[in-house]
Amino acid sequence: MSHSKFWTNTCVFAVEDDPQDGWDHVSGYRTTAYVASAYTRRGAVVHTQYNQTSLLRTMELMLGLPPMNQMDATATRCSIVSPTSRTSPRSTRDKPGAAG
Repeated sequence: MSHSKFWTNTCVFAVEDDPQDGWDHVSGYRTTAYVASAYTRRGAVVHTQYNQTSLLRTMELMLGLPPMNQMDATATRCSIVSPTSRTSPRSTRDKPGAAG
C-alpha cells in the first residue's frame, strides 16, 4: 500500500468490532484499532481510550466534512493521525524498505 500511487491520499482504519471471545481481564468494551497512513506516526502505540465515534470524527476532519450529529461533533480526535497535515505526507525515505 505504501508504495502505491494512492499512498498520499489513503488512510486505512482497521477496527476489531466484536472480539467474539467475551471479556478480557480488564473490560468487555476494549478493542484494538490499527491505522495505516502517510499521516500516522511510524511505529507509534497509543494507549489513549477512544471509541467508534472518535474514529468517525477523525475521518470527518481528514476529509473536511462537518460533524453529522452532536455525538461526533464532541468526540475526541484520534491523536495518532494528523488530519491537518494532508499537504505534507511522510516522505518515501521514511517508508520501510525504501532506499534513501
